[in-house]
Amino acid sequence: MFGTWTVTKVLCRDCAGRRPEEVGTKFTFAPTSFTDPFSITCTNASYPNRAIPGDQVMKLFGTNLPKSAKNLIPQKGSVIDARLACDKGPVGRVLFLGDGKAIYLYEGEDYFLERGKTP
Repeated sequence: MFGTWTVTKVLCRDCAGRRPEEVGTKFTFAPTSFTDPFSITCTNASYPNRAIPGDQVMKLFGTNLPKSAKNLIPQKGSVIDARLACDKGPVGRVLFLGDGKAIYLYEGEDYFLERGKTP
């Protein structure tokens, strides 16, 4: 999960027909820090996380995810549900899907992240 990730697609219910300005935004996750351009840069980071079977992700998050995000969730294997925590508490959440893909959950819009790719 550590490294630079790029927003390659915005996953939202009302994104049809527009190219969101967030595409191309880069996130950097390091063992003790992260850069979240939508929120904060943290130098005292931790990543409380849990592995969730792919078929259980839909039960936990399905009603809150737009269809385009639901289609990315693997039905086999595990998804890593990671909280981005800085100092005293969580400030973000990422579902790491495996194969260099992740969904960043953020304030009603979800961002599809890919490691090492540009839009």
